Amino acid sequence: MSRIIYEKEYPKEIPEEQTYEPEEQRIPDISFKEFMRRGYENRFSIPIPDRENGAKAFIAAAKDVSELYRLDVKITEHIDHISADFFFNEGGGLGYMKKVLKLADDISFFANVCGYDIIMSLDYYTHAVFVGGRQVHP
Repeated sequence: MSRIIYEKEYPKEIPEEQTYEPEEQRIPDISFKEFMRRGYENRFSIPIPDRENGAKAFIAAAKDVSELYRLDVKITEHIDHISADFFFNEGGGLGYMKKVLKLADDISFFANVCGYDIIMSLDYYTHAVFVGGRQVHP
């Protein structure tokens, strides 16, 4: 269903002490298969041919930002979009992300996941996505 296009992880500096305790998270009582089935129920997508070149630019920009600022990144091709996940363990300004942010159709943040303080997920849609007959992306 998904394919990793590019992945890069840089060596980490280990902080001397942890400044917070992660909260315990409750996992829903449904299987992953059921979760995915519900998510794709009444959903279909239509390719947008002129977004192919934009996808190439989005992938190149994500790689460039990762390399220049030594940010861990995972770029994944999904059925209807490309996602670039950037992994952070520190704070600060994000002005350097402008190059890839301006190309993204959607931005999501996840906290305290996979051992990182923040994961920023940027999505670039290659298909128009419809749920229940209504276009939801891009």
